[in-house]
Amino acid sequence: MHGDLGNFKEVSASGESKQCNRMEITETTALTELVGQAQQGQEPAQRELIRSYQHRIAGFIYAITGRSDSV
Repeated sequence: MHGDLGNFKEVSASGESKQCNRMEITETTALTELVGQAQQGQEPAQRELIRSYQHRIAGFIYAITGRSDSV
């Protein structure tokens, strides 16, 4: 058998390929499922998304507004 079973190539819509490992796909699948649950109104999924991404979102908002305070 050729290659590493833990890795494979992913081809984007533009035709570019990149090496991916199973962990990236597993994480992507889990996130997709979590987002789907949140969209269906499941509060635990919504809370998990907020908890996981609140610092990134705050940083993004601070960058857009040019403010680093919460007032």
